[in-house]
Amino acid sequence: MTKQNLATLNGVRGIAAIAVVTAHWDPDIFGSFRAQSGFLAVDLFFLLSGVVIAHAYDQRFRKGLPAAEFLKMRYVRLFPLYAVGVALSLLTLALLAVLGRETSPAGIELFWSLLFNGLMLPTPMIGTFGQPFPLNRPAWTLLYELLANLFYVLLFRFSSLRNLVLLAGFSGAALLAMVVAAGTLDFGWFYVHAVAALFRVAFPFTLGIIFSRLYEAGALPNLRMPRGVPLLAAAVLLWVRPDTPYGLYDIACAFLLFPLLVLTALPQSGGRLAPACDWLGRISYPIYAIHAPLLPLIGLGAGRLFEVPGEVLGFATLGLLLWLGGFLDRFYDAPARKQLAPIVQGARPHRARRGETAA
Repeated sequence: MTKQNLATLNGVRGIAAIAVVTAHWDPDIFGSFRAQSGFLAVDLFFLLSGVVIAHAYDQRFRKGLPAAEFLKMRYVRLFPLYAVGVALSLLTLALLAVLGRETSPAGIELFWSLLFNGLMLPTPMIGTFGQPFPLNRPAWTLLYELLANLFYVLLFRFSSLRNLVLLAGFSGAALLAMVVAAGTLDFGWFYVHAVAALFRVAFPFTLGIIFSRLYEAGALPNLRMPRGVPLLAAAVLLWVRPDTPYGLYDIACAFLLFPLLVLTALPQSGGRLAPACDWLGRISYPIYAIHAPLLPLIGLGAGRLFEVPGEVLGFATLGLLLWLGGFLDRFYDAPARKQLAPIVQGARPHRARRGETAA
């Protein structure tokens, strides 16, 4: 698998990140242009992450890369942009307090959240939150992805294709039962969802590893489609929300349509769309990391300073986030990782590269 093979996957990741942004904004403020199934982007992220992690690290694990070193590399990759999101959350809370608005977290809960979330650790189960990352709520997915990474490297010696298939089958069956019972796949961000969240990451992440292994072995079916189809398919699947019982649409996406999407994207080199796909991949993690605290900040400013139609504000906000994502990727992320790596990894840090995938 080459960098060119990852181009379309990076584009899909960018589309999914944009879907998450619109799914999290208030339609009364930002308009009705929302990804109605944007929460399913999480399952697509986990699937893509399995593919990319296996591609990037399998050979290094075989050569003896220690688990501790791997986790340090992952921390260095994720922390700088996550820290920007936490800082923006604190700014938003401060402005709300100045304006006399109710803030959450506050008091002792804010202290514990800052102490733990500031280090990219989950907040203890205190107060009324029950959320691991009240200072940057979408970061719950990073926690479970890192847990999946940890289990993968610790159990790598047992990760034969047969065992991976067994794990995907078991976790998939458990996840399917949970979705049918809940009627949705939209769970995982509260501590009470912890068990369900573990299965929510285990199934797609393991499936992604299987896809990567089979692709490297030349054993995947050739599902080539016109360039751009995987990107369009990702957008359509995340923006629509059919009314189906028992979470059938969520099941169809997570168990059938997303895997097919990735299988069609893997053989793609990007072609003329490669630069756009590369850009979408590079801004995907920055906008995911900063959008949650920025949206209320922008909504607050728009409500107090000027009146604009919701759709106009929504597209302007999306444009601003995309610009900020590109700016942070270009001028902040790689330099910050370069400074952080010697502190976390010691004398021989993993070299930070601009645009390196967050997965």
